[in-house]
Amino acid sequence: MTKDELEDLILRAKNPKKIAAAFSGMDEKDRKVLSTHAQRLLKQLENSKADKLASPRLAKHINSRKGEVWSHWHKPDTVNARLSVLAAGPLSAVKRMHFYWGDELWAIIDKIIVDRKPAWLDDWIAHDLEQEFSSISFYRIWAWMKDGICKQPDVDGFYVRFANYMMSTGFYDKGPGVPISKALNKEPELKEFVWSLFRIESNAFNTNSWFKKGAADDHETWTEALINMSIAGDLDRQRLLDASLDGLWTDLKQNQLSGFHKFHKALKPTPEERSARQSAYLTLLSHSVGHVIKFGLDNASALEKAKLLDVDAFLAEVPNVFLQDGKGNAVAAVKLMGRILKSQPKKAKAVLAVLPDALRHQNADVQKLALEIIGKNTDLIDGDIRSSISDAADFVSASVRSQLAPYLDVEPENELDQEAETEIEIDTQGLDVRQKKALRINEILRDGPFEYWPVSQNILDHNVLNGLEKLKPIEDEDELISAISHAVEVIDSPNDIERIVDGISRCADPASGDFKDKTAPLLLRIEKKRDSDSQKGLRYYGNVSAAIMDLIYTWLTKKHHKSPQKKFEKHVTALIPAALYIREITARVQKNQPRGLLTFPTHSNGWIDPIIWVERLAQFEKDDVQLSEYEVSLSVLRLAPENRDKALKKVSDLAGDIGRLARFALGGDDRPTAQDKKRYGMWVSASRCREPYGGVSELLTELKLKDKWPGGLQPAEYHWRPFTESQKSHFGDETYHFSRLDIQILAKGSMAQSEQKSAGLLPKLKNLLTTEWERMPTAAPNARTRQKYYWGSELNAIYLSQWLSFQWPQCPSTAHITGVENLLSRIDEDSSSWEPNFGFLNALFQRGRPWDEPAHLLLCMALAGKDADAKGLAIDTMIEGIEAGLFDVDICAGVLIKLASGGWLKLNRLGDNLMTVAETSPLHAAVIGSLVQKWIQNVDLKQRYIFRMFEVLLEAQSMVRQALDSNTSEALKTLKGSSKAAKTAKSLISLKDHSTPDQHMALKQAAIAGRVS
Repeated sequence: MTKDELEDLILRAKNPKKIAAAFSGMDEKDRKVLSTHAQRLLKQLENSKADKLASPRLAKHINSRKGEVWSHWHKPDTVNARLSVLAAGPLSAVKRMHFYWGDELWAIIDKIIVDRKPAWLDDWIAHDLEQEFSSISFYRIWAWMKDGICKQPDVDGFYVRFANYMMSTGFYDKGPGVPISKALNKEPELKEFVWSLFRIESNAFNTNSWFKKGAADDHETWTEALINMSIAGDLDRQRLLDASLDGLWTDLKQNQLSGFHKFHKALKPTPEERSARQSAYLTLLSHSVGHVIKFGLDNASALEKAKLLDVDAFLAEVPNVFLQDGKGNAVAAVKLMGRILKSQPKKAKAVLAVLPDALRHQNADVQKLALEIIGKNTDLIDGDIRSSISDAADFVSASVRSQLAPYLDVEPENELDQEAETEIEIDTQGLDVRQKKALRINEILRDGPFEYWPVSQNILDHNVLNGLEKLKPIEDEDELISAISHAVEVIDSPNDIERIVDGISRCADPASGDFKDKTAPLLLRIEKKRDSDSQKGLRYYGNVSAAIMDLIYTWLTKKHHKSPQKKFEKHVTALIPAALYIREITARVQKNQPRGLLTFPTHSNGWIDPIIWVERLAQFEKDDVQLSEYEVSLSVLRLAPENRDKALKKVSDLAGDIGRLARFALGGDDRPTAQDKKRYGMWVSASRCREPYGGVSELLTELKLKDKWPGGLQPAEYHWRPFTESQKSHFGDETYHFSRLDIQILAKGSMAQSEQKSAGLLPKLKNLLTTEWERMPTAAPNARTRQKYYWGSELNAIYLSQWLSFQWPQCPSTAHITGVENLLSRIDEDSSSWEPNFGFLNALFQRGRPWDEPAHLLLCMALAGKDADAKGLAIDTMIEGIEAGLFDVDICAGVLIKLASGGWLKLNRLGDNLMTVAETSPLHAAVIGSLVQKWIQNVDLKQRYIFRMFEVLLEAQSMVRQALDSNTSEALKTLKGSSKAAKTAKSLISLKDHSTPDQHMALKQAAIAGRVS
């Protein structure tokens, strides 16, 4: 067959069987002749783009295609080309084919493989089985193995396919059609594969109900099949018991380990079988996974009941349980120790010697239970045990510490006592009247008990630049090349992007003669990024990301570049003004017009010192630089609150429209005129700079604007409502429940205006200019355009989720709301490297920027979620927010009350994280105690896990030695019975106030110290 004949066959054959027939009996030499041509044809057909060497027939064929490129991937011509590569190509070409062959094609593929018997078949199978979605089925590989065409693959994917195939019901994919045990007994060679199921990640021991969908009456799960075979003597029972225990130490996901010990339990080991494996069970007490530890404890308990437990071995391992955070296992361990102490008096001292380790556990209930057992055996407490108890005293919770007194020589000192004895020197002399008012110093120092006051909610009252990193611009091309090279692989913070964009603008006209040679390696790396799906470093995915990459590419090549917009990408409207601005810079860079940017932050978090901003404007006026509307808009929104009065004095001589706008933005008397209407976007931004919270229509009257966008002439208001959505499964046999938030972003007063308009109460204005959100960076985040279909989000890049708040650092509320939406989408999911959400919390670390309701909602969502990365950062954020006075108890309590009404707030998670914050210091305990009390007074006290919130409150109030307020006590008195919540409520109600004036002063000093540091 000639190359021309192959091309004609690929393009014209409607039946792919003709491809297999054409290559049948062909030797490798003849196949090699056709190999390159087959690969070239496939590449052109897959990309729907003819290359320079394409024949007129091929070019015409491709040019006649209509629709998206991907819509032709399954068409006969492209499928024929793939089959031809399989029949003639080398391994490297076959590996590159990402296409999941349908069942109809596998008979043809099988014929090609059996006919060719390629030398690379084993390698291709191994490669395919290592992919996330393998295309070669187990039964196909098994048939080839039996026919001697391939060897047994030595990769985990082979056993994964084996497990799935054997357990298949035929509902989702093809299976053996008989119960697993019958299939294994029919082909005994398959039995040896069973043991690998205990060392790999598979669905073999997964108990999800959908695995039985469409199952026959005699269908077996793997667990059922292996138990049946062990009973029948077809598999070694003892080996199954050992294999399932060994599997618990493999580096697999927790659900896999759960499947192993559930299978082990299903085997129902006898006391003798347990005793023989006692060492293996006890070793599990040092495992890192909670449910595996529980499995070890359960078996230890069973051995104890059967009087077969090796107590000394158990006591040697059990301290490991108390090193883990989980409460349940620690309680179970202490209870088992209590039973041993009763049943084996001779081991009592050995047990009591280990019990102090339980006092080091973080949970107060575990500590309390251990002390109860110790208290019942005081006659056996010797000096060594007493010393161990004393050593553990610092770990004991405040709510339990009083029970330690009988075992200590000195009464344990409360942390608040220590702070009261330590005089804290606070220097407030450097604070002016404005700063003291903003930090609420006088309110905190009022006579009487300590009361926590959040800082002023108006950011214009604050200084935000203190302690922030000052950004140094990139001045030369070598430093710029180095910065871009680093960013290609990793972007440490949005500051890197700010420096690179400004650096390219400054170095728009390269000075060195060897620029092309110097940048060639960097250009190659960037070109490789074009098709990469890496989450790290610079990438082409998304609107603003593509704009940044195009800017870099244009600078490196001196050819203007603009990436085509991808149809299914989800764009973040908040970053569209920034993207359009970067494209303006790109056009200027292509023309070799270097200069610094007015938008370049002087400090981290996007801030610009107003004095330096004015100096830049003066220099641009001197250099006759024409500033675009976007450059002015984006820069004025970054002006820090401090130094505006000084900057206003320096800008008095600045001429023209920019001079008037600068004075207006800084609080001067200048106003826009009708002639400024053409560039209304920058005047709206300037008005938002001077008035971030209120309406600005009166300031911009002369512009005669018709504006509907939240964040435009009127500030945005955020209305949200939590609820639970229930949905039936695809097959209608299960109901799923989803956590939801109904979020509406409206222009302030828009509801009232709508009502007035319908009543004819608003004046009818003529000749108004309708605003566009793209021209108003403060409104862009609230446009919230919706796309029916999209793939991913550009905010999956951490630096972009952080960069959101840099756009308008005075008012990052919509950035917080965007973070809330992203956190909600994964609220019950673990941390994800593909969809990381912790970057949104970065905005909360800005001192001097008070937290509004969206900020507290973002914090609470992270505290209530499962994502460990977001949770850890949220805890740190809350600790620092309390110290800096940014945290507002009333706002946060309102948020938590509202969230609790939605039915999906996980109080166990929230409580655990609030406990960590409360235990940080007495100040944090006082604030958390106040928060939880306000919350308790306004929620249903019969919610699941509400006791955990009571435990947090008990610990917090014990740390500050204060009783509950009367409203909280009255609310708790409604709880009756012997539930965990009712018992804890009684403990709370019984609290007495033992605080002293010195302790209250210590709290006041701590609150002030955190704000002025």
